[in-house]
Amino acid sequence: MPGFRFGNAPCSWGTLEFEDAKGEQIGYAQMLDELAETGYTGTELGDWGYMPSEPEALRRS
Repeated sequence: MPGFRFGNAPCSWGTLEFEDAKGEQIGYAQMLDELAETGYTGTELGDWGYMPSEPEALRRS
């Protein structure tokens, strides 16, 4: 659809803030790769500490 851009969030990949789920989280690089492979064009950073908050570190991902 021209003019529409779609995003998703890390929580859709199971990256929740729940302490019990921490050991089951995938890494942010894998999440970003899968996000792009499925056609999404944007995301949020997710819970604090899941992804780097520095723009340069995110660009390298």
